[in-house]
Amino acid sequence: MNAGSLETLKKRPGFIYQKQEEKMAIAPNTLRVGKKYRLTNFGHVVEFEVVEALENDNFIIRDVNLLENMEFHDLIRYGKGKDYELEEAG
Repeated sequence: MNAGSLETLKKRPGFIYQKQEEKMAIAPNTLRVGKKYRLTNFGHVVEFEVVEALENDNFIIRDVNLLENMEFHDLIRYGKGKDYELEEAG
């Protein structure tokens, strides 16, 4: 749907338009112990819980699917891809 047709639809009586919320990416320094997050990087999706905060924006995390502990820096060791997204898992 292009912008012109959306504007036409908005003018119709009874039409209700709800804009979808955009989630903002989270910076690694805002991660909190005990919370769950989802990281997408290079097409790989990992859901994890922060177990312990280390120094230099690094954390001990537990993969919620594998129940394996690792360091957060291991997930971004090879850089951040075009699809990099870090968000809180609800």
